[in-house]
Amino acid sequence: MKIYHPRSFFILLLSAFCLIIFPLLVALWSAEYFMGKLAEQSTQALYRTTGSAKNSQILLELLVAQERKVLILDTLEASEMFNDVEKIHLNIQETMTALDSVMVNNDQKERIRRLRLLENNFFSALEEHLHERKKRRKIIRSYKELNKLANEINEVSHKFIVNEAENLQKAVSHARKTILWQTSCLVLFTFSLITVFALVIIRPIRQIDQGIVRLGKGDFTTSIEISGPKDLEFIGKKLDWLRSRLAALEHDKTKFVAHVSHELKTPLSALREGAGLLEEEIVGPLNDQQKEVVDIISKNSIKLQKLIENILSYNMAQARQAPLSKTKFNLAYLIKEVAESHKPMALKKEIHLDWSDELINLTADRQQIRTVIDNLLSNSLKYTHRKGRIKIKTKKQKQNVIIEIIDSGSGIAGQDVDKIFSPFFQGKSPDSAPVKGSGLGLAIVKEYVANHGGTVELVDGEEKGAHFIIVLPQGKLS
Repeated sequence: MKIYHPRSFFILLLSAFCLIIFPLLVALWSAEYFMGKLAEQSTQALYRTTGSAKNSQILLELLVAQERKVLILDTLEASEMFNDVEKIHLNIQETMTALDSVMVNNDQKERIRRLRLLENNFFSALEEHLHERKKRRKIIRSYKELNKLANEINEVSHKFIVNEAENLQKAVSHARKTILWQTSCLVLFTFSLITVFALVIIRPIRQIDQGIVRLGKGDFTTSIEISGPKDLEFIGKKLDWLRSRLAALEHDKTKFVAHVSHELKTPLSALREGAGLLEEEIVGPLNDQQKEVVDIISKNSIKLQKLIENILSYNMAQARQAPLSKTKFNLAYLIKEVAESHKPMALKKEIHLDWSDELINLTADRQQIRTVIDNLLSNSLKYTHRKGRIKIKTKKQKQNVIIEIIDSGSGIAGQDVDKIFSPFFQGKSPDSAPVKGSGLGLAIVKEYVANHGGTVELVDGEEKGAHFIIVLPQGKLS
């Protein structure tokens, strides 16, 4: 369902003012509702109490009259008076029905039910043994129980009147407190509405700001969508058009860098081969100075080749043109393989490498994940002091695989934290670093992890050094 957005800020503000009036109308309606409920409750209470008092008194009088008629019938042996007893019996049943309709307490209803049953039994027995004097007199003696139960009902009716009055008083008190509470909440709710509308107004402004920030950080893939008044949505569409243009320019730049880097590899290969021939003295013997020059050429050509390879790797990851070559492999074996390749550097600096042996299967591009771990471990070795410690932890969490690389080095300066994944950014290199890096290692890490739908971030760890956490979907072969 599409959410309606006003055409301008003016309409939005007008809507806000109209809706702020709404709580007042609700409060007025609520007060009228409670007053109506109280009037209805008091009317019902009056009906129940008067009905209870009247019917319980009539019931008592009818039972006394019935007892008198029965005693006369028994004394005078006037069986023709049974018709009068029957009429009183019917009146008693009607009165108990009326009394039961106004009673709300289950105990009261139970007493009425028992009295109705006893009176019915009495009348049926009297009718059955009307001409048997001995049995008739035995039946008449049960009147004591009927009168006792009728008196209890009469007493309960008086208590019922008192209870109804107390309940009505409580209802009035509750209604007064409720109306007072609602009135108090009105101001708070009004301020809440003001806060909500302030957020609704600020939201599109923030979306524009976030879109501009993403463009500044080089994110040209996420669409810029502004939800709000139509005039701000129009600005959002213009920003998204700008994003598309910048994305196209970025793609052209990536292709250009890739072509240039590729073209540089051919003369560089010839340069390295020439340096190799001179170093092996195939073209003739060299003196010490010449060997030193050749050594410089060889080392710098290797460094240049590494830089070109990093640029190509970064551009390939950023362009995401090459499909992932996913395979299922054991992460522990891959980490061990990478750690073993860095052992010479670790031994040289006396750094203790500690990695997890937990067997976790991962379906991903093995070479890219190897590069991710290799680059992070290389950085840790580079920035960890002599006799330091580097830990590589792995664990499975739901459908994800978590990789943590923690070192005890100097860490990353606070002002550099937001820049470390940017291409060509280089922090302060340690004095022990033999070769200055290209600044593409962490950028490649971020791109390769993003290729797999994962995340990589630098977090504050327990130790002083850097603490990187990689989250990768465990994945499966398609």
